[in-house]
Amino acid sequence: MAKQAEGRVIPKRTRDGTIVHVVRFGREYLGTFTTETEAGNVLEVRRELAAGQHIRTIATLGPAYLVRRAELEAKRRGKAHYTGKQITNVWNRYVKTAPFARRSLDRLPTRAEVQSYIQSIVGRPAVRWNKHTKRHELTGKRVGQATAKHAQWLLSGFYSWAKAEANPAEGVRLERTQGVIVKLDKDSKPHLHIDEIDRLFALPRKQFRPKLRAAYAVAIYAGLRPGEVWGLRWENVLGLDGKRPELEIRWSYDGPTKTQAGQRELPLLPQAVRELRAYRDSLGARPIAGLVFVSQIGKGMHKRGYDGDWRRFRKLIGARKHIAWKHMRHSLATHLLSGAFTKGHAWPMARIAQLLGHESEKITAEHYASPDVEVLHRELDRGR
Repeated sequence: MAKQAEGRVIPKRTRDGTIVHVVRFGREYLGTFTTETEAGNVLEVRRELAAGQHIRTIATLGPAYLVRRAELEAKRRGKAHYTGKQITNVWNRYVKTAPFARRSLDRLPTRAEVQSYIQSIVGRPAVRWNKHTKRHELTGKRVGQATAKHAQWLLSGFYSWAKAEANPAEGVRLERTQGVIVKLDKDSKPHLHIDEIDRLFALPRKQFRPKLRAAYAVAIYAGLRPGEVWGLRWENVLGLDGKRPELEIRWSYDGPTKTQAGQRELPLLPQAVRELRAYRDSLGARPIAGLVFVSQIGKGMHKRGYDGDWRRFRKLIGARKHIAWKHMRHSLATHLLSGAFTKGHAWPMARIAQLLGHESEKITAEHYASPDVEVLHRELDRGR
């Protein structure tokens, strides 16, 4: 009976005033949820497991299903190291907490119940886990239809895998909704401002060594993704001493780029050319092949998630705290759109999308390029 009573839901107020619900079972942390209902569902399932009630439910069979799903995804994607982290996150937050997750498979929900629940996911405040602060934080956005569809896909796959009598999640369709951005104290499309970039490259070379200067230069001035920066090879750096230097983007961390559009050729801006030349000349011998940015440990590729010591540099230049290493390429999109990188010549969105390796300019406009206030300053100067 003591185990049955064990566990609790702890309401907490976040910095922006939102109430979240932390679930604990003894010393075990079960997650943080936006509603008390979700938190209660997770706690009740955990209590049933502790009491030895091994009933066939979404919650009890979920771990075995996720292992199988990860195996299938690894086989489909051709990546032996695939862990299914994204699948696990969506499952834990939106599938395992469903109102019908603790029901036995003998009492399946109706399609209308599944439809209603999946639709209710859209528009919730989006939360992500911050590995540095060890807590969930609001992202400033709302959960979109893609996440809800992902949850529906997982549910449908689960019922098929569990050989349930019917599949109430199959064929569920979502109503179209307009995405909502919640205004917090963060940019909706984070990027480095021009003065922050200037302060970064004004750091002494003893602090900001040629290798990292070149890595930041290709991230900011060429718009490379983090994986593309560390996967860049010297044979793909063309004409560095010529009049038309360019990069061939073919590789990321563990193989080819994730999309066909990501495999591209792009011209190098003078700032990137200057730093790449300085880095090449600082090496003992002029390289012609192999990784451009080699790890100091093992002389191979940097570890996945390596951020070029960005947190230290961010403090040195006084950059805003929410700017991350992955936002370097957002800076290129924003400052090409405003003309700040190209002497006032603003690039069209279609060309910026091509440079960044996006399949459509809609992606660039919605998530990367932010109208910069510098454009408004220039318009004011013209009228003075």
